Amino acid sequence: TGRVLCSMGGLSAEEEELPEHPRNLCMKLLGELRAKDLAILGTFEYEFTLGKKNASGELKPLFSTRPTFSTTEFSRIEDMLYEFDAALLELGIEVHTMNIEYGQGQVEITTKPVFGIASADNAFTFRSFAKEFFARKDLVATFMCKPLDDPHGACNGGHFNHSLWAVGASAEGANMFADEGFTCSWIKGALEHSNALQALAAPTVSCYNRVVAWSWAPTSASWGVENRTCSLRYKKGGKKGSYLEWRAPSASANPYLVLAGLLAGGLHFVGDRPADGFESLPCGKDGLRGSAYDDSEACPLPTNLTTSLDALKADSYMESMLGSRFIRWFDKVKRKEIESVGGDATVESCQQQYLDLL
Repeated sequence: TGRVLCSMGGLSAEEEELPEHPRNLCMKLLGELRAKDLAILGTFEYEFTLGKKNASGELKPLFSTRPTFSTTEFSRIEDMLYEFDAALLELGIEVHTMNIEYGQGQVEITTKPVFGIASADNAFTFRSFAKEFFARKDLVATFMCKPLDDPHGACNGGHFNHSLWAVGASAEGANMFADEGFTCSWIKGALEHSNALQALAAPTVSCYNRVVAWSWAPTSASWGVENRTCSLRYKKGGKKGSYLEWRAPSASANPYLVLAGLLAGGLHFVGDRPADGFESLPCGKDGLRGSAYDDSEACPLPTNLTTSLDALKADSYMESMLGSRFIRWFDKVKRKEIESVGGDATVESCQQQYLDLL
C-alpha cells in the first residue's frame, strides 16, 4: 500500500490547475522561494487529544490528569504509540519525539524535518492517519483545538518549526537563520502580517480558546530567543542548528495554508538586510525577554475568527501573494462556518462541528 496526494485541477479548460487549492498555492510560493535560491526545511509539532465517546456522544479523555512528560502515564499507552510510530515509518514519516502533554488525554508527537512541500504532505498524512489508526483501537483522536472543558489544560497546538537554506551554487547548504540580517528580514515579514496570518493559523472558532494569556500560545505579534510566550521563538543553534518556531498555528490549521501563509509573509522583506540587524525589529535586538503576555507594547493578535478574517481581507500584500480569489473563497467559507457554530467558542457548541472532522 502507499499514499497518493493529489492537487486539484482547474475549473475550466484554460486552467490546468486550480491555483487556490491549498497544495497548489503552497507549491507556487515554494517556487517563489526557490527563485531566490532558497529552500525551507520544516516540520509540524502536533498535539492531539485521545479519548472515547460516552453514550451521549461526549468525549471522555484517555487519562484525566495533566501529567506533562510523565513516563508513568506514557508507559500505559507506549505499546500503542510505538505501533503508531512503526506504521508512520512505513509511510515515510520519521517520528522524532513522543510525550504526554499538559492536557487531559493530550499527546504530542514531533517528526523529522524535511524540505519543501514534504513538510505539509507529512503533516496532512500524519493527522489523517492518526484518526484512522486510533479509531481501530476504539479511540477518538482529535486535533480540535479545545475538545474538552478543561480550564487548566493546554489546547492542541500545531507549531511549525523551520529554517531557510541556500541552494544556489555560491552558498550551497548554508543555514540562512545563522545569518542575523537574513533572519531579521524573515521575522520582520512574518510579524508584519501576523494579524492576517492568524486567519490561516487559527481557522476555526474553537482555535481562539487558545489565544489567551498563559495558554503557551501567542497573543501578540512578537519574537524572542527561546521564549515560548512569543509568536516566533528563535532557537540559536549555530550554523547548522538555528531555526524558528512559529507558535501561532493550532493543530486544526490546514498545514498547506500554514506553510503558504508563512512563506508569503516571510518573503516580503527578504533581500532587505537592515544595517542594524535585530535592533530594527519590534522588541529590540534581543527580542522580547520575559512574558509576552505582560508586554503592553506588543501588538495583540486577533482574538476571534471574524477579526482575523477582517485582517486577512485588509492586507493587500497577502492578497497579492495568495490571490484575491483564494481570499474571497476562504473568507466566505469561514464566515459561513462562524454562522453554523453561532460564533460561540465554548466546547459544547464547537464539539458537534469539529470533534470528528478535525
